[in-house]
Order: sequence, then C-alpha cells, then structure tokens
Amino acid sequence: ASAPEQLSISLPLIIPRLVEVLADSHHRVQESAEGAFDSFGKVISNPEILELVPRLLRGLINPNTATQPALAGLLNTAFVHYIDAPSLALIVPILQRGLRERSTVTKRQSAQIIGSMVSLADHNDLVPYIPTLVPQLRNVLADPVPETRSTSSKALGLLVENLGETYFSDLVEELMRTLSEPVSNMERSGAAQGLSEILAGLGIDRMTALLPEIVANTTHAKVNVREGYMSLLIYLPLTFGTRFQTYLPDILTPIVRGLADESEYVRDASLRAGQIVIHNFVKEAISLMLPQLEEGMFDANWRIRNSSVELIGDLLFKITGLDGNHTEKALGNVPDPDDEDSDMEQLEENTNAETNNPQNAPGNKKKALKAQRRQQSKNDKAKGGEGDDDDEDDEEEIEHVSAEDCRRRLVEALGQERRDTVLASLYVARADPVAVVRQTTTSIWKSIASNTPRTVKDILPQIMNIIMTSLANENEERRRIAARTLGELVRKLGEAVLHRVLPILSAGLEPTNPENVRQGACVGLGEVISTTGRNHAEDYAEIVIPALRTALCDEAPTVREAAATAFDLLQQCLGPQAVDEIVPHLLNALNEPATSARALEALREITGVRAQAVFPTLVPKLIAQPISAFNARALATLVTVAGASLTRRLNTILSALLTSLMRETDQATLEALRDAIASLVGSIDDEDGLHSLMMLLFEHVRDDQPVTTRTESFWVLSTLCANADDVDLSDYAVDWIRTLLGLFKDDEHPELLKAAWTALDALLKTFSKEDTEDFVLPTLAALQSLSDNVDGCPIAGFNLPKGIAPLLPPLTQGLMFGSTETREAASISIGLLVKHTTAANLRPYVTQITGPLIRIVGDRHPPEVKAAILATLGELLEKVPTFLRPFFPQLQRTFVKSLSESTYDVRRLAVAALTTLVAHHTRFDPLIVELCAGTKLGESSVKVTMIQALAKVLGSAQSPISDASREAAAQSDASSDVRAAAIDCLEKI
Repeated sequence: ASAPEQLSISLPLIIPRLVEVLADSHHRVQESAEGAFDSFGKVISNPEILELVPRLLRGLINPNTATQPALAGLLNTAFVHYIDAPSLALIVPILQRGLRERSTVTKRQSAQIIGSMVSLADHNDLVPYIPTLVPQLRNVLADPVPETRSTSSKALGLLVENLGETYFSDLVEELMRTLSEPVSNMERSGAAQGLSEILAGLGIDRMTALLPEIVANTTHAKVNVREGYMSLLIYLPLTFGTRFQTYLPDILTPIVRGLADESEYVRDASLRAGQIVIHNFVKEAISLMLPQLEEGMFDANWRIRNSSVELIGDLLFKITGLDGNHTEKALGNVPDPDDEDSDMEQLEENTNAETNNPQNAPGNKKKALKAQRRQQSKNDKAKGGEGDDDDEDDEEEIEHVSAEDCRRRLVEALGQERRDTVLASLYVARADPVAVVRQTTTSIWKSIASNTPRTVKDILPQIMNIIMTSLANENEERRRIAARTLGELVRKLGEAVLHRVLPILSAGLEPTNPENVRQGACVGLGEVISTTGRNHAEDYAEIVIPALRTALCDEAPTVREAAATAFDLLQQCLGPQAVDEIVPHLLNALNEPATSARALEALREITGVRAQAVFPTLVPKLIAQPISAFNARALATLVTVAGASLTRRLNTILSALLTSLMRETDQATLEALRDAIASLVGSIDDEDGLHSLMMLLFEHVRDDQPVTTRTESFWVLSTLCANADDVDLSDYAVDWIRTLLGLFKDDEHPELLKAAWTALDALLKTFSKEDTEDFVLPTLAALQSLSDNVDGCPIAGFNLPKGIAPLLPPLTQGLMFGSTETREAASISIGLLVKHTTAANLRPYVTQITGPLIRIVGDRHPPEVKAAILATLGELLEKVPTFLRPFFPQLQRTFVKSLSESTYDVRRLAVAALTTLVAHHTRFDPLIVELCAGTKLGESSVKVTMIQALAKVLGSAQSPISDASREAAAQSDASSDVRAAAIDCLEKI
C-alpha cells in the first residue's frame, strides 16, 4: 500500500497467484489472501470500477456465489473512463471464471463484457490476457444456445478488429478446419458465426481472399464440409452488412443449388441464407435472386420448388410489408434448426411472443375494426336505429385499400410485368403434386392475392404463357402442374376466362412462337376441351377448329402430335362434326404443293389417334384410279398408323394399288406404288389382317390369272415375308411351298419364275432352322410331282442363279435332326434336286450337300435312311464326279462299310455307288484287298455282295491289276468254286 504505483503495475501478475491461494486448505492463508485483495482496491483509479471493487473482490474470493453478481454489476455500469490495468487485473479473472461456468447466461454475460471491454481499455493492457481469453471464447462458440454463441462470436470479432490478426494468427485457420470436420451441428454453427465476425473484424479484403475457397467448399464431395461452409453463408451477409452487397452474385448460385442438397442441414442452411439475403438486400435479391427462384419454382426436384416458393414468399412479404410468418428465421438471432432443445425453445418462444401480440397477427387490425363496427351496428339496432348500411361497403373498402397498397408496392419494386409473372408462377405452383409445396404456395398466395378471381383475370396472359411452356416441358411433374392449373381455371371460372383463354392458346400457335410454346398451346387446347365438355366445345368451335387446323400442319413434329391428341379429344366431344370440319380441309391441302407435305403429316397424326373415324374418310380419295405418286406416298404413310381399321379395308387398298401398279409406266410412280404396298403389308400385325391378305394373294396367283397379276402377287408375298416380324406365316407356309415349287417348271415366263423363286426364298427365310423341319415332307411331295412331269430333265427353277439355295437349309436341317421319316424324305428330296439341276448350277453346293450325307450315313440309322442317302450320293457321283474328288476317300470307306449291312437294298445301292466311284478312281489295289478280306467275313449274303462288288470293281477298273491283287482274289475264299469264279473274272479282264 506504500507503493501504489508499483502495485498497480504488478497486479496482473499478482492477482492470478492470489486467486490460486484463495483455494488453499489453511484458513489463515485464505484470510491473508483476502486481506491482500482488500488492499488492492485502494490502487484502482477508474471511478466506475472503484465503486464495484467490493463486489469484484467478493467475486474473486467467493466465485461460486459471487461471480454472477459481479458480472451483473459490470454490465449495469455506464463507463465514462478508460479501464486501467489494475482494473483489468481484477475483472479478467472473474470473466475467465464466467466463461467456464455451466450457466449459459453467465457465459453470455462474460462474453458480452469482453466485447465491450475492448473499446474501454488500452490495447496493450489487454494483450497479456489474450492467450487465456481466446480459447475460452472459442469454447463458448459450441454452446447449445444460439444467443450465447452469437455473443461470443461478436466478442472474438471485436478483439480481432481492435488488436489485429497478429495475436490471433491461427484462429481463422482453426475455425475453417472446424467447418470441414465432422463435428456437431452446434459446434459447426458456432464456428461459422465466429469466423464471419472475425472476418468482418479483419476487413473486406481478408474476406475477399477467402470467398473463392468458401464458395468452392459449398459443393465439396463430403457432406460435413458442405454443411459447414453453407452455414458460413448465413452469417457473412449479416456481419458485413452493406459491404457484402458486391459479393451477392458469388453466393446466390451456391445457395440456390444447396436447396436440393441430399443433406437436410445443407438444405435448411441454404434456405436460411437466402432469407438473410432477402431481408438485408431486398433490391439485390430482386435483380439477382428472383430470376433463379422463379426458375426453381418449376424445378424437377420438389425440395428446390418448395424452398424457391418459400424464398419468393419472403421476398414478397418484405416488399409489401405483410407478415406472412415466413421471414422470422431471417430476423434477429438466427436459430439453428439442428440445435435441438435450446434452439427449438427459443424459436417457440419467439413464435409465441408474436402470436400472443394481437398487433403482430396478419389482418388482426382489420378484423378488430370490423368486429367493432359490427358491434356498433348491433348496439344501434338494439336502440331501435337502422344501423349502418354501409358496413359491408366499408369493409370492402378497407380490403380494397389494403390489396391496392400491396399491389402498388409490388409494382414499384418489381415492375408491372415482373409482378404479374411472379404472381402467375405462384398461381400455377398452387397445383404442385407435392403436398408441402402446394400448402406453402397456397398460404403465400392467400396473403398476397386478396381476391383470387380478380387477380387471375389481371395476370391471365402470364398464367397462360407459363402453362403453355410447362405443358411442353419434358418433366412430367411440370406438365401435370400446368394441366391441373388450366383445368382448375376452366372449371372454376368457366365462361369468365374461356373467352380469354382460348384466344391466348390460339395465339400461342403462331409460327413466330417457339416450338415448345406451340406444343404447350396444343396440349392446353386438349385440356380445355376435355374439361369443358360438349356444350362449351360447340360454343367455341369457331376458335378451336381453326386453331387445330393450324397446329396439325405445324412444321414441328411435337406440335403436330400434341394437336392430334387435342383433335382426338375434340372428336370425343363433337363426334363426326370434328372429322367433317378438319379432315376435308386437310384433304384439300394435299392438292396444294406448298401445303401437301404438312397436310399429310397432319393426317398421319390424327389417323394415329382416331383411325376408326378418320381412315375410312381418307381411303376413297387416296385409292381413286389412277393412283398418283403423291397419293401412293400418302397411303404408305397413313397405313402405318391405321391400326385395326386397316384390316377391313386391306383387300380394297391392295387391289387398287396392284391395279395401278400393273397399268403404270412412270418409273417414279411405280416406285411410290411399290413403297405403298410394302408399307401396307408391313403394317399388318393381326391374324385377321394376315388371313385376309393370304386369301387375296392365293386368289391372285391362280393359273387362270394374268401372268402380270401373278408376278406382282408373288412380289407382294416376298415383301410381306421381308417385313414379317409381327405376323406368323406358319399356317400358310405349306400351301405356298406347293404353289411356288409348282411354278419352277415354267420356263415360258421368266419374270413369273423369278418372282416365284424370290417369294420361296423370302418365305423360308422367315422361319428358324428348327421350324423348317415340318416343311420337308411337303417339299418332297412337291418335288416328286415336279420330277414326274419332267422325266429327269433339268427343272428351270432349280437352274436359276442360286436356284436350289432356298431349299437346302430346311432339307439339311431335316436330314441332320429330323425323325426317321423326315431324314429319308430329306435325302430323297436332295437327290431330286441333284437329278434336276445341271452340273454347273450344282457345283456351288456340292460341299454343303455331301458333308451332311456322309455324316448321317455313317451313323446308326434305319436302313431306309441309309438307302436314300446312298442313292443320292450315287446321283451326285454320276452328275458331278469331278467336284466330289476331295470326298473320294470318305465315300469309298462309306460304300465299303455299307456292303456289310444286313439290308439287301442298302448293299445293292452301295455296290452301285462303289462301281460309279471306281470309274473315276485311279488306285484300286487297296480297295480290292479290302473287298477280298470282306469275302471271308460275315454271312454268305454279305460274302456274295462283296464278291459282286469285287467283280464290279474289277470290271470297271481303268488301269491294270497288280499280281498281288490277283493272288488275293484267287485266295479270297476256301471254296474252290468261289476261287475259280474270281480267277475267271480276273482272266476276263
């Protein structure tokens, strides 16, 4: 006490030590420390602190009970003098103790005092306490109460702002790391708020340098990083205020994008950030944010739609001054939706406070005034008075003035066109299929639009523009929203809007409009037609029908398709009248070169949706003889969409086309007619249509029909087979095989023969190999009939280029995999093909024929199959021996093996085939030795066959027999008679 100046200088070092001594277990030590504290108060020079010294000393001596009163005393004191170092020495320990308390109130008060103390104390005096105060303030940032976190954040910001970043070098990086770590939502929110206050204290340049990193991290792959940095975007606009205006374009895109994030926290943070921007920068929000929100109202993601609607509602309420209970989260302290109980308590507290205040409830002033006037009216009547007849008028006037004031403010802020567009978007969004979006939009609409019918009439053009654009959108939900809105307009307002809606839709079909608008207008017409019913459709037919005529001939396929759907709906309402009003107009347009192409496309579209009503009207005009190239092309287009209505008129159309085809000479028209026939038969997709066509073709290919008719009918069959993906020809295949093969002998009419061959080739190609096994027996019957009539001569059809090619696959399939009967029939059929085909035309197929025959005859099969195969191989050797030379070794083994068969016919045919083979062979000695060996084995009948074969071979040999062969023949049997016969044969040679 004798050296107060020196004591005041040393207090920052002494007091912390004394505070520790206060906890000593010896009471005399405690008493000494308390006495020392009493003496310290005498060196305090700050008058305000001097008055608080007793309370402060009690706080130091008795921290458990006196810390809170000491903090309250500091908060309630109005300081007019700087706080000196001795005063700080007394205050700081109490503040440190307060920051460590469990009570959120104590922590908040301590942080608040620290923030205020920065401007009341010398910065040099504060520096020694920074290392202990900052970590404690940093810990308070994780407090569960948002207000406490906010106070701590502001205290840190003030410290950094006044002392500079030098003393807080790692604080910014530490908080940014916290934003990127998987910490609790409270800690993340506190770090974001603290960082925003610190950046505000460091200045705009520091924030500018970090903003790119902040924005980039809002799209980071890790959810916790996105959550942390999106939280930061909530607080930066608040802490920087108007200085942040320049940076709004940088953060608006991340905010809007975050509305659809997979993380609920990110979505909520994005919404709150948007609300902050709207509340603090309403003009900038209008110019920068509103366009994105308008687009977001119709986004494919319902979360974006809902958040966009909420933010637009906040913006409109901010502009008009209405209280829509949508901006509460953007005002004052920003509650954290994930701060669990404490946050919810505060939010509930704020909500209850506003709800309990009648002045804050929307429309309560008007309701109170109305109630007062009604009561006055009742009182007047009770007294026998007339009452106030103008009560309702006054009420309407009040509402009118309020609505007019709201409209005026919106127009001033947004402009008339923008205001109408925004309200139109809200009206359309009321039909959103997602309930939460629909409820949010409806709530906002009711607050903004006091009179829905009147407002809708004012903004009807904008509503219709949105509807038409949305109806043509690829997103199904958006189309559904637009359709529901249009239906609601027509149902609820009826005549009041129909006379305006239909002209707008009609104008939307103008060629100058974008394609999606024209398409949307057509969809809208269809929706109106389906909603209004027959009566209104008749009333407005003079508008609807010309509009559909225009749309059906539009250059864009999407528009024509939508128009056809609308025509279908109109036809359902008006019946034949719709067809009579539109189809003749399109038929007339077919005759005009400038409009014919689009008219044809229009007819195609409406035929596709209403074929039963339209197609019968078109057919007579299009098949009138002679059929022009254009009409043929029109038929080719229309039959593809005629569906079931084509079946009843199939024969009529085909007969007309064939008639013109046989009479026409112009090449271009001929091609168009053939294309029409191809489209016609390619459009058959049911059994009735196929049967009708088959009966007609069978009729046209009869022998008594002109050759030209038969030829073209075969061409029609070929065309059908080439496009037979949707029809099954198996019921008619056998009849066609007989008919077509029957014409293969006709060499007097090459064109007819070629057409028949082409039809057979096309017919058999429509079936899989497995299915063609059933055709082997009918094919054999047809071939035998042909063979009987030509007596072994070549048949013309088989000697066309690739003449036998169509028949080989089914015959080979039957030979390889069929039943015994089928294998035999296939072998005989192949033999007939060989017999009636010239060597030159047979040559390309020798390998394809011979290989399967050798393979099957070598396996275990019934004798009749082997006999048929040996006969066919013999026929091949006689017809094309030179081409079979590569197969001679296999054939020789096959024939020799067959000599041992038990069936006589097989052995006989083997001898004949072997004899034919030897006539073209040069090496006989091994064969003779093998035959001689065979005479020693088996039954006598087999031995006889072997000797007969040996005799045939010896008789057919074209070169001298060796002595060894003679010796083998001479000793071929134990019987002297057999040996003598063999020697006799040799001598004769």
